[in-house]
Amino acid sequence: MKPDLAIDGTFYIDGMLVRTSVGIKDGIIISVRKGIDASERVSFDNSIILPGAVDLHVHFREPGLTQKEDITSGSISAAFGGVTCVGEMPNTVPPATTPDRVERKIELFRSKSYVDFIIYAGLMEGVRIGPLSSVAAAFKMYMGSTTGDLLCDDPDVQWDLIRRSAEAGKVVIVHAEEESRRNRISERNLRDHYRARPPACEIEAVRRLAVYSEREPKPRIHVAHTTVREAVDLNHPQNMTFEVTPHHLLLDYDMHLGSRGKVNPPLRRREDRTSLLRLLESGMIQTVGSDHSPHTLEEKGDEFDYAPSGLPGVETLLPLLLNMVANEELSMQAFVRAACEKPAQLLGLRKGRIAAGYDADFAVVNMKKSVQINADKLHYKCRWSPFEGMYGIFPDSVFLRGEEVIRNGALVGKPRGRNASA
Repeated sequence: MKPDLAIDGTFYIDGMLVRTSVGIKDGIIISVRKGIDASERVSFDNSIILPGAVDLHVHFREPGLTQKEDITSGSISAAFGGVTCVGEMPNTVPPATTPDRVERKIELFRSKSYVDFIIYAGLMEGVRIGPLSSVAAAFKMYMGSTTGDLLCDDPDVQWDLIRRSAEAGKVVIVHAEEESRRNRISERNLRDHYRARPPACEIEAVRRLAVYSEREPKPRIHVAHTTVREAVDLNHPQNMTFEVTPHHLLLDYDMHLGSRGKVNPPLRRREDRTSLLRLLESGMIQTVGSDHSPHTLEEKGDEFDYAPSGLPGVETLLPLLLNMVANEELSMQAFVRAACEKPAQLLGLRKGRIAAGYDADFAVVNMKKSVQINADKLHYKCRWSPFEGMYGIFPDSVFLRGEEVIRNGALVGKPRGRNASA
């Protein structure tokens, strides 16, 4: 079978940089070898070609909260950052807790998204797991309160929902904060927010999840936005995995971020960041996700206690981590594993690797091209970033299923996102 397109360059394949060619047919990689004969070819020199990143944790805010972000602006931001597939969380207005609402979000993404996507359904008392499992890629449970009204803090209800999700063969992604361990205090700064939602909230929630994970039928539980080593160090089974965010790796409560650094779970101490980085490098934390949760500058400008929690991050996820790779703070192997391979494996997506049979999703990067992050040059509707002034390595070109969506740093083409879990 003759490929439609061959791409020549230095690819990151199975832990090694390999100078070769990749043949693509109908958006799928069909061969990886030198000397491929194809109808069209493209070559990249002085660059590394990585798998497109898979960000399993975004909030694009549509429907209902589009003053903060929408599918178009969020997916364009993802594309510029080298993210070729996103996992959309359910806490929109209305929340994605019924099959009709999930199907509506799928249709919205199909018509507006510049990258591929998967859609989660929210778990709360009364949801119909069976019908939801036929349309949703996975489920999201909120053990602690945050944006939206999907709190599920009753242990009996939690286990019933997790058990039924396991019977349906679905992963449950969990916002793991024990609501009863929160401290109801007035908050004036990031340290207060840390005290209001201390590490004990997360540790106790993960301890309970570890108990659930040992029960039958064995559920697959993925803990979102891990912030402290003690939670990961708990004795938990292999069917329980962990995510970390760039903001919990790179930001802490002593930085002068004000409410722009207010997020749930909170930013922790500098030493916690160091511990999380070691866990990511070792593979004990399996995935990295942005938890892209934008709010407007006006909302973030409110008094700290009333300002909403959440920050944007999908466009800077890959660039920030690649800059860490360039600075030898993180290995390329750990980066590709956590940002590409493991997120795709977790949900059975045909993405995250450069190999025959996988989607031809690529981020083409020059590892010597580190630039200072400037919110005015990002593509978020909210127009700000907590990483302002830090450095990142942004892709020059990005391919989605064999077609360029970013070319020489510019958006090309039209929305063509596909439901990657279908």
